[in-house]
Amino acid sequence: MCSEAARRAARRDRHGRVRWLPSQRPGLAAAAGLSAAEVAAAAWAVTAGGARRRGAAAVALALDAACLGERGMAQAAYRLPGLRGALDAAYALFARHRGRFGGAAACAARRPAPLDAATRAELARRAARGGWAPLDAEDMGDGADRAPDPGAPSGRRP
Repeated sequence: MCSEAARRAARRDRHGRVRWLPSQRPGLAAAAGLSAAEVAAAAWAVTAGGARRRGAAAVALALDAACLGERGMAQAAYRLPGLRGALDAAYALFARHRGRFGGAAACAARRPAPLDAATRAELARRAARGGWAPLDAEDMGDGADRAPDPGAPSGRRP
């Protein structure tokens, strides 16, 4: 998500359960084991246990953590037969046309600060728990050499 969307979401997270980071933050994609193209294409969530979710699955996870507490209602709804596909399709449509929704100019106006050492270390801990590895800067290609992640936890990258 962009810087402005991250700020808006953080204001709604009354209990501070989610760390909202803009996808343009230098170093974030590599620390999360993702390519620049992957973070540009969808919102991502990394759980404390190291599981990574993308798109509608990431939104459901973040909604539960930030707004609905431990009940997991958004994730439960996401898992309902038929609803998952509909939510994934809706998210894909939104992602393709996100520039048409308000805030695109605000997102482009501010470049976020580089990833701090504490956040980089926390992502490394989550990577170890989740079985994936942060990428080196030279590994930041377009992700074409990797299979797409449909929102499920991914395994260790080769």
